[in-house]
Amino acid sequence: MRSQLTAVLALAFAVTACDSAPTEASTDDASFEVVLEAAGEGASAAMFLDGAPDALRLTAEQRTAIRDINQAFQRDNRDDLRALNSITRRAVAAQRRGAPPPEVRAILEEARPIRERLAPAFA
Repeated sequence: MRSQLTAVLALAFAVTACDSAPTEASTDDASFEVVLEAAGEGASAAMFLDGAPDALRLTAEQRTAIRDINQAFQRDNRDDLRALNSITRRAVAAQRRGAPPPEVRAILEEARPIRERLAPAFA
């Protein structure tokens, strides 16, 4: 389930980066795969801060709060997160097989209603 949250974030960044202007696909496959793989390993926001200076490190209570919020979000949005994960993987597969950028953007655009439903959780 944690992979779905990271996929949501990755998808949000990918779709936000795309506008209606004609451009080449800009998703870096290697970076995108790293995000998906880290998510599959249970990465959380707290884990990404492990290398931060001592003044920015999270307390045990903060880590627990982040974990609890993450788990509640995943539980409450399970179906949408699974759908986003599927859309994201389809878009990556399309890009890898050489699909034109408009086709990749069209796949990512399928996520718009889901992103709009989830947006309040990120506000």
